[in-house]
Amino acid sequence: MRIAICTMTVLLTVLCSNASAAAESARCDIPQNVSLSWNGTHISDWEATENEIKPFTLPNGYNLGIKIGAADKNDLVEISLYDMSSSETPLLTHTYGGTNSIQGYGARGGADRVEELGDPGILLQLTRTSCEKAAKAELAG
Repeated sequence: MRIAICTMTVLLTVLCSNASAAAESARCDIPQNVSLSWNGTHISDWEATENEIKPFTLPNGYNLGIKIGAADKNDLVEISLYDMSSSETPLLTHTYGGTNSIQGYGARGGADRVEELGDPGILLQLTRTSCEKAAKAELAG
């Protein structure tokens, strides 16, 4: 009987912990930060808003749009680059990158080859604190 009670207690604790972690993960809303540079020159830093195309005019005069999607369960974000010089905003490329990574795009390649961006092109530095790290930092206060 004691073994059955201990086993039930352990199972309930594990189930409640997992449910609590899942609920916390669902509530975790850490922003995706992005830094854009072109040819070694810093252009902009921003917090990505899901499904928003952020417009930029690069120093070479090219009108670029960048859209960063929400992070998935594997900490990958969808990265889409657009030609903003026309009202149709055609897609230049569509890739995925880590929430804490550096992604390069240019005439020679990188994450993907985008000749319109020139050489060496752009770098996107993606940074995002994990929910676990954010919770620990909040507790450390």
